[in-house]
Amino acid sequence: MLIRDASTRWGGIHAMIEHGLLQKKVVNSWVNEREEELEHLVLSPAEWDLLKQLGDILSTFMKVTSIMLLLKTPTLSWVLPMYEQIKSVLKETIKTTLNENLRNAAFAGLAKLMTYYAKARKCYFTILATSTWDQLFCSVLYAVLTTLN
Repeated sequence: MLIRDASTRWGGIHAMIEHGLLQKKVVNSWVNEREEELEHLVLSPAEWDLLKQLGDILSTFMKVTSIMLLLKTPTLSWVLPMYEQIKSVLKETIKTTLNENLRNAAFAGLAKLMTYYAKARKCYFTILATSTWDQLFCSVLYAVLTTLN
């Protein structure tokens, strides 16, 4: 059964995309069996590829959210490296995607992220909060959670 979006959780979109991609053959088969009534819903290979790219971007947001939820009290020493993870994924999307809408969305997301990143970097406590040990531990934790997914 396909997962449907839940307006109360942004992660629902990610789950819906990931599950849809896993069920791609079944979805295509089901839609093709009902050709006349559902032919306007058939996804092209380019649309499936776009969903894959969007799912990859949202995976990073899900991993960062999972880490922040585990921490219970996120601090600058954790938040700044997470900003870096998101920033790198958005920059890579802007650089590599052929889809103009996805590139524009990634660019808008990056601009918003950089607004918050700049505010966090201006904070006097940033120097104290971002010791090498904390950044290393955060990077290791992110890498572990990435391999688990």
